[in-house]
Amino acid sequence: MIEIFITISISVLLSAAMILYNRTGERQIALFKDQARVINLILRAKSLALQTYTEGSAACGYGVHFDSAIGAAILFKDQAAD
Repeated sequence: MIEIFITISISVLLSAAMILYNRTGERQIALFKDQARVINLILRAKSLALQTYTEGSAACGYGVHFDSAIGAAILFKDQAAD
């Protein structure tokens, strides 16, 4: 009876550790996805700015705006004053 109790308690402890580890992994994956999205937006803004520079069009530049209220990042185009 004691052996069964010990076996069940060890199984419960291992299961709890695996559930906690799995949830931490999910959070880490979500963080990596957001990081990749932000890096992609910044590189896209850089690419568009370089393209505008070589074409000589009227746009001043491109940028990324981070809105923490809605949890979004927005790529924008800054227009010339004229």
